[in-house]
Amino acid sequence: MTDHKTNGISRRSIAKGAAWAAPVIAVAATAPFAAASHHVPPPPVSVPGNSCKTSGNSGTIKKGFYGQFKITNNTGADLVYTITSFASSSMILSDVQVMPLSSTDWSTATSTFTVPDGGTTTFWIRAVGDDSGNTSFTMTYTVVGYGDTYDEQLNYIDMPVCCDPAPLCPPGAYPEGVTPTTSSAPVEAKTSAAPTTEAAPSTATEQAAPTSEAAAPVTETETVKATESAVATEAPASSSN
Repeated sequence: MTDHKTNGISRRSIAKGAAWAAPVIAVAATAPFAAASHHVPPPPVSVPGNSCKTSGNSGTIKKGFYGQFKITNNTGADLVYTITSFASSSMILSDVQVMPLSSTDWSTATSTFTVPDGGTTTFWIRAVGDDSGNTSFTMTYTVVGYGDTYDEQLNYIDMPVCCDPAPLCPPGAYPEGVTPTTSSAPVEAKTSAAPTTEAAPSTATEQAAPTSEAAAPVTETETVKATESAVATEAPASSSN
């Protein structure tokens, strides 16, 4: 077979070069996508001090936890998060719901929420659990477009009763017209009633004592008068003798 040459380079050499060049282009094209799959989405960050619990069964959700967290998204696209687990050190809380801080309606809130691109968004989160007094939680979540599952620790300072006192009062924490139930109100009512009941007998006894003491001078006066009357009666008898 004749190996034709063009300007000193054979056609066979040109063909071999083209065959080897193609795979290199294909590999180079897939590299950015492989690198993108290892990116980590923006994590949720707790807002310390902005957390509380509903006392007993008085809240809209029973023994509920309320807290706030924020996410800064500057990825160039909106991100959709789904919480797969929300747990304290001793239990997994249930009925997890998330809504933007600007919202007041929990009716459409779920464990899936969208973080808009271009800044920081703060969210409410609430959940049900007997261990709602705990101040540290682990949020496990996924993000659309990212292949892994992520864990993030949310730490709060304390866990006071929601709306009592008022600094943190989440929307919809209690049914309309219902106030937080605390142990202080019933105790105060019983304590104030006790002195009223005991005061009545004490007052009666104290008033009776002066009455008895007042009677004594009257009796002594009558005795003196009786004695003087007797002396006056005996006096004429002595003079007649």
